[in-house]
Amino acid sequence: MMNTKVDNDFYGRLFSELTLYLYLKKPERDWLILLIYPSRSIEKKASIEFLPFLNLPQVHRIYLEDYQDRTDLSPALEFIRLIVSDKQQTISRAKDLAERLDKVDVEGLDLIETILVYKLPHLSREEIKQMLSVYEVKLQDTRFYQEVSAEGEQIGEQKECIKLLSRLLRRKFGVQPELETILQSFPTYPLEKLEDLADALLDFNAMSDLETWLADHT
Repeated sequence: MMNTKVDNDFYGRLFSELTLYLYLKKPERDWLILLIYPSRSIEKKASIEFLPFLNLPQVHRIYLEDYQDRTDLSPALEFIRLIVSDKQQTISRAKDLAERLDKVDVEGLDLIETILVYKLPHLSREEIKQMLSVYEVKLQDTRFYQEVSAEGEQIGEQKECIKLLSRLLRRKFGVQPELETILQSFPTYPLEKLEDLADALLDFNAMSDLETWLADHT
């Protein structure tokens, strides 16, 4: 798939490089070129020697402007319209598309979520998950959902581990400024480091032991 810019010699380079690639690599499977333009006005005409290539069944051109307001699109073409929608339309159309679960598989939901991540960067991954949570049955099988769920579980475990460590260290060394300063840095530590610290603190006899361990495990 290519997203082209205004280039008077684009088709010349494209088909020259294509034929060279086919000659050198000799691919054993069918090939396809998908050209995506924002509008027809941006496309430059191919020079006469390359015009026949444009009629090949393996060459497809898509103009995003054609899909902006259509309502009779297949799920596959709905993905294209989702890409060119404004922010508000993106949210509503993503929900509408996800509702068509009889025609949208797990990979389709993954694609919807990926589009939302890139088009709506102000939304967190958790907010996007919640936006589509009404489709929980299929959503829970998507890569995106599993990543968000795994992140949530790890964050929860990290918070519980920090609470336990804080309680144990305050009991062991008392409440003191040096310890409180160290505890403030715990949320930046990965869960594995916190768990290792929980095992090691049983051998600590003084604050210096804690400080030494942290210095050795940066």
